Order: sequence, then C-alpha cells, then structure tokens
Amino acid sequence: MMLHQYNRLDKTDQGCVLRSRGVLLSKYQSPEQCILLYQIDSFYVEVFYNLNSTIIKCFRSFRHVDQLQPYLDKIDVRKLLQLP
Repeated sequence: MMLHQYNRLDKTDQGCVLRSRGVLLSKYQSPEQCILLYQIDSFYVEVFYNLNSTIIKCFRSFRHVDQLQPYLDKIDVRKLLQLP
C-alpha cells in the first residue's frame, strides 16, 4: 500500500489497515494520551488516542525518516531483527 492510498481511506478503514498490516514500532504515553507508531510498507503512522476515553483522536501518516527522530531512542531494533 502506498501512503497516498492510505490517506484517502476514512478513519475506520485506516484503523483496519493498521490492525491487519501495521507493525507496531513504538509507544509513548503521557498522563493524557498515548501515541503508537506503526510502519506499513514504506510509510509510518502515528495513532493518537485519549487515555481517559480510549477514543482515537487522529492518525498522522508520513514517509520521511526525519520525522522518526522522537522515536529513535525508544525503538528496540532487536525485536525487529528477531535477536535475543
């Protein structure tokens, strides 16, 4: 799937694609919200949801790796490479 195809989907279909094709890379949690970072093929999706209501606030998709900077120290590449 290409980024532009994903962006054309409605929120429900974007969530379905995340569940079926997305690979969870990282999770960040503050007192109010949780942000999950997924990879789908050649792009990334952040999922923002409210912890009090567990409702997804929005999806933010991007392709450029420079936008991964906040996550780089948190991603455990051993899991991605199947290392012990």
